[in-house]
Amino acid sequence: MPDHTMSNVHLVTIAIANLGGHETYVDTEDIAIQVNELAPGKFSWRKYPEYIDLQVVKYALQDARRERNGGLVVGGSSGGWMLSLAGMEWINDLDTADKDTRGGLVSYRKGSLLLSQELELNRLRRTEAFSLYRENKTEELLLIDLYKFARINEYFPAKTRQRRFIFIENVVSRDAELQDLWSILKERFAEEFE
Repeated sequence: MPDHTMSNVHLVTIAIANLGGHETYVDTEDIAIQVNELAPGKFSWRKYPEYIDLQVVKYALQDARRERNGGLVVGGSSGGWMLSLAGMEWINDLDTADKDTRGGLVSYRKGSLLLSQELELNRLRRTEAFSLYRENKTEELLLIDLYKFARINEYFPAKTRQRRFIFIENVVSRDAELQDLWSILKERFAEEFE
């Protein structure tokens, strides 16, 4: 029986979280399969309910990307979808909500999502960039410090860089010092973010 208590926007956001969209882009078709498992039949064709209506899934993803709906995801049909910072916060808030109120829909690998964020936070705190930040020597930050902080290099394609930047943005939101350092790095090396 389809779950009609959650909007399509929220269901596709949960599907992205289930598929590791906190760290990497997820394909629309994978999201369609996952969302059909979360709410069987809700995204199906009217006349042939055994088939998932990919267009309905795409509309829900586009709506989830819109600011008026919270801007929960970023990306697109051609390159895939990822949780935005707002989407990460919504998923984390949903996880702390009473399980009865969410109808058992959240089955994402909480350990995977939170563990991956915690590991990344620990790694970021061990970087040279963070050491310089803690010592109030941010004027000494070099481009290589950004590269090591974000785990990129000059050869990374734009899409791969963007994915890493979104992941870093989501992770540092949990730590005020790292968030401040990230802002400094983005301002100082703005050309790397274009």
